[in-house]
Amino acid sequence: MRTHPLVIVGGILQHNPFFVPPGEFLREIRARRAGQPARPAMAGLTMKVQLETSRRRDQAPSALH
Repeated sequence: MRTHPLVIVGGILQHNPFFVPPGEFLREIRARRAGQPARPAMAGLTMKVQLETSRRRDQAPSALH
């Protein structure tokens, strides 16, 4: 799921908040195989998820707020 920029959730096509560009994903896999620690960019994932969540709230109909 991390390697595709779009996902379908609940029948709705959405941007994938867990998307990792191919080059970064391959670097992570290679590092794992070499026994190195996980990539430090994972810390940025929380911020990305928070941004996506707030964006969805902003786009939701006002009756749902």
